[in-house]
Amino acid sequence: MLCFILPGAQGCAFATAHQSPALIEGRDSMESYGFSLGGFFDDGKTSTDGSEFSYGLPLAYAQKRWRLNSNMEGGIRVAGVPYLGTMVGDLKYLVMDTPLLVSVGMNLGLYQMRTMGLHPAIILGTERYYTGVQQNTIIPLSGHSRDDIQTGRIDPPVFETFIGAIIGDRVKFMPELRFFTDGDSDLVVAVLLGLRWDGDLLPFGWK
Repeated sequence: MLCFILPGAQGCAFATAHQSPALIEGRDSMESYGFSLGGFFDDGKTSTDGSEFSYGLPLAYAQKRWRLNSNMEGGIRVAGVPYLGTMVGDLKYLVMDTPLLVSVGMNLGLYQMRTMGLHPAIILGTERYYTGVQQNTIIPLSGHSRDDIQTGRIDPPVFETFIGAIIGDRVKFMPELRFFTDGDSDLVVAVLLGLRWDGDLLPFGWK
């Protein structure tokens, strides 16, 4: 699910991005803090400056993940500020670990107190490099219509494919590309850049 804070239009974080098929190893839980930045190329539309590229503003997020059993983990991610931000909970199940890691996941998101989203996905690859496909079901909350969930110049995609990498150890650089079509069947390529710190940033941690 791609949500932006675009110039002139409030949106939400890249709520379900930057996830490899791998599970937490060597610990029961993990905290992470980071930033997301990105934008998209839309082959069929131009922005106010005449280009086909629109960009978002960087957005901070925090997340906590728990290893639930040998094949499953879950997590919570929050981004932005109250009311205008995003909260996403997810479960990820490791289906197979050879010759590649293959996981299935389900994300449940609350975006800007306007909509809920269901985002099942299949992710395959390694701990560092991954690809997959995701389906998005968007449900407007009471008092809002589908027009409220447009992200800048495009509607949220029903299906999207993605490819990404996670580079680094405790501090991770995470480039990702997502591909989908907009309402006019024009190809959209989303470019995401993430920077994440894995570890207890706050002295008390998340209990």
